[in-house]
Amino acid sequence: MDVRRFPVPHIAHLARLDLSEEEIQRFEKQFASILSAFSALRELDLTGVEPLWTPVPHTLRLAKDQPDRPYDRNQMLEDAPDVFQFYLRLPSPLRSVRKKQ
Repeated sequence: MDVRRFPVPHIAHLARLDLSEEEIQRFEKQFASILSAFSALRELDLTGVEPLWTPVPHTLRLAKDQPDRPYDRNQMLEDAPDVFQFYLRLPSPLRSVRKKQ
């Protein structure tokens, strides 16, 4: 990308930034140095180099899937704030939406 045409004012507008002309010129120079670093990568001979998903190899470690003790339903119902028969009674999400409207 041609840095002289880098849309710093447009990006500043999208970000709702009010940049002075001096700041725009400074950002254009910074973008130019970033893009020149990437252009140096184009000159590398990468034949035979496999692309990586991550720069550091690692293995995915999963916890063993072991059954745990089941929850005691009576204990859960005792801890619940409101119970009807053997069910938890919760506030209706629709009522809260209607109140907001």
